[in-house]
Amino acid sequence: MNRKAKVGLAIAIASCSFAAGVHASDGLKKVEAFLRDDFRIRVDGKAISLDSPPLVYQGKTYLPVSDIGHALSAEVKWDGSTKTVYINPRIYDIQPTTVKNDQLDEMKISILKAMTAEYLGGTYPILVNDSYGGGRFFRELDLQRMGVNTSALVKVREKWSGVVYIAESEAKKAWKEQPKISYSFNNQVVVTETDEKKARVLRNFDPDDPIIPNLPMDQEPDPYSPSYYYSYDYRYTPGVLYSVDPIPGESNLYHALYYKDNKYIRYTLTLTPIEKSVSKDGRAQFETDWYISEYKSEYLGSPLDEYSENYFPY
Repeated sequence: MNRKAKVGLAIAIASCSFAAGVHASDGLKKVEAFLRDDFRIRVDGKAISLDSPPLVYQGKTYLPVSDIGHALSAEVKWDGSTKTVYINPRIYDIQPTTVKNDQLDEMKISILKAMTAEYLGGTYPILVNDSYGGGRFFRELDLQRMGVNTSALVKVREKWSGVVYIAESEAKKAWKEQPKISYSFNNQVVVTETDEKKARVLRNFDPDDPIIPNLPMDQEPDPYSPSYYYSYDYRYTPGVLYSVDPIPGESNLYHALYYKDNKYIRYTLTLTPIEKSVSKDGRAQFETDWYISEYKSEYLGSPLDEYSENYFPY
């Protein structure tokens, strides 16, 4: 059974699964049904286990949508505000664009914004580049995380970071619905790590702080940190951390995009686990936490440098 056929089966099962809950004023209706623990379920020839047993109602068998969706590699999401179940097939693997630099048109960072996209029942942090007069651009990796198939879309590559972007006008061709995109002052860093413990540490990364919790003291000084030059810098202005993303194919390695003193800098961060003692129910227990054990910087570019080259080329 191919992937599209599998997804079609999942949608059919989902439709049946909610047939028993036909309308009452509160959306619920009491029915008499039977649990069948002895039923065995196979998907594409492979036996699967269900969190809840199959249900038999009026001679028909109903299966948990989330379990079947997982078995068919489809995302199942619930939007409580609209009482909608979303079944989103993942019919392609997320792959980074491998087109060479000289085969993509070039763009430049204009105004970067950390925003949130609500799409097909899911909520995703995204990094948006609002170009001057050129419209809005989304990172390809963010669109792919949302489940948008970007394979046939026109792409551009950002000059300094090398990140691939897609114009909003182009992305609309592949959307299955219009995303609801919003900005929040409480969410100004895009962290795409899904493990919340790791994400919390990454979100608080600050290269201008000379003391990172648990960072070894023999860490090489960072030449882009003001503490490298000044012990007390009264001219200090905070930098901006825009995004932190896992490096594809690597474990616990991340790229962070940072802006400071008119310079764009990419940091490579290494996360390392540490066992911490915590108290639960009056007992000491150990649990795994994470810390940034190493970070390295790479200068990407500066708007001022480009301005000087264009207007003062001597």
